[in-house]
Amino acid sequence: MVILLASGGLLYKQYRQKQKSAALIAETNKVISQKNQAITQKNEALEQLVTEKEWLLKEVHHRVKNNLHTVICLLESQAAYLESDARQANEVSQQRIYTMSLIHQKIYQSEDIKSIDMSVYLPEFIQYLDDSFGNNLRIHFEVDIDPVQLDISQAVPVALIINEAVTNSIKYAFP
Repeated sequence: MVILLASGGLLYKQYRQKQKSAALIAETNKVISQKNQAITQKNEALEQLVTEKEWLLKEVHHRVKNNLHTVICLLESQAAYLESDARQANEVSQQRIYTMSLIHQKIYQSEDIKSIDMSVYLPEFIQYLDDSFGNNLRIHFEVDIDPVQLDISQAVPVALIINEAVTNSIKYAFP
């Protein structure tokens, strides 16, 4: 009888421990579920903030491009009143401003606002330089550029250097 009572007591004790474990597991699962829900909500909020930030950055690039075009127009309107040396300096300034403006335009138009693909930007820019000098097919540009992604802090100086190199080549390399 004593053994039967002791066995029954042990079985009851085991049963109660299983119940407590099940309750503890259920409570833990509930807490984990709540934390997962909170993390999901925070992730959604962060994704929305990132989307808004990207939109704002695109808007900034668009406004910078528009402001640079306004400066170009102002320089163009002043060009009529300038002598030849001053007019040439004015045109160089316009080209440099256009260089930066085109970068902002490309970033504004692209999906990736962090960088610009120079293999897309440079052919258009070199064509602009060719057109702006009225080349009349004397010089043929062969542009072969590997896809290179640069952020704006790198792209602007590279574009200005290429602007100077191509401009000097058009002006002085050929009779």
